[in-house]
Amino acid sequence: MLAALLLAALAEGIGLSVLLPLLNIALGTDSGVSLPGNETAAHLIDSNRMTIMWCAFEGLPRILRVYGEAETIHLHDLAWDECTSHIPAPVGARQYYRLKIDLVQTSCGFSVPLMDFDQQRDVLTKWAEKRGDEGVHDYWEKKNTVSIDGLPTGILEK
Repeated sequence: MLAALLLAALAEGIGLSVLLPLLNIALGTDSGVSLPGNETAAHLIDSNRMTIMWCAFEGLPRILRVYGEAETIHLHDLAWDECTSHIPAPVGARQYYRLKIDLVQTSCGFSVPLMDFDQQRDVLTKWAEKRGDEGVHDYWEKKNTVSIDGLPTGILEK
């Protein structure tokens, strides 16, 4: 039941975009204007462990955590096209994350506040559209090649 609810939430654009539970794989994308750095990509080079958490802000109180080994897939990587076949790359997409799920765990969520969802923001999409591919790439080169603690992100390496 929880898996069905999670998949329904994912279909609505909440959390990761695709969960492939039969393969124990989660796949998500990230758009590239974090300032400073590109923390998740940098830290996955150092340690491939990742935890993703979803909280229910309406309905029954519930927290879902997914644990596993993850990899970052950049535009220059061979797996990019496979990722875009599952999740079309949004404007300004910086990378995908593919998580091989080791453990799924739920908890009560009793302390998670109730909140109403209004709408998605379009600021990031408009920002990337205004700059175009070259402008976004220039931004990555200036702001996303290392994390805030100086670790490489791999975003422009081939």
